[in-house]
Amino acid sequence: MKRFVFRLQTALDLRRRKEELLRAELARLQERARLEKERLDNLYIAQADAMERAAQARVGPIVAEQAFARARHLMDLEDGIETQTRLVELTQSEVDRKMAEVVHATQETRALEKLRERHLEDHRKLELQEEQKFLDELASIKAARSMR
Repeated sequence: MKRFVFRLQTALDLRRRKEELLRAELARLQERARLEKERLDNLYIAQADAMERAAQARVGPIVAEQAFARARHLMDLEDGIETQTRLVELTQSEVDRKMAEVVHATQETRALEKLRERHLEDHRKLELQEEQKFLDELASIKAARSMR
């Protein structure tokens, strides 16, 4: 019997490749999201440090220029935190969208893989049937020869 050939093998290969590319892109986006979150965390740490330094500076004599500079620095940090928070949310939404694409691509690939497995199983059954038919014919021929 002929060897097994899955007619949709090219489509399956393309879907597997698409899934691989999407997974690689997802990994890249996840790394970007991690870095953006890390930057946000660093801004929060810088803000806490600046607030602590401002609180310590209140103990001694207050210099207006220094107080103004500290206040301005805190406002800049708050603006940075707000901007970075939006960037983290945006990056996370990109990760979520890409994850949905990966899930969809995986489902498509699995559907074709299951179809391929079913066709392969059907092919194997046909091979067994043909082999059994051949063996039955051999047995009949032997039986016919032994009767003569």
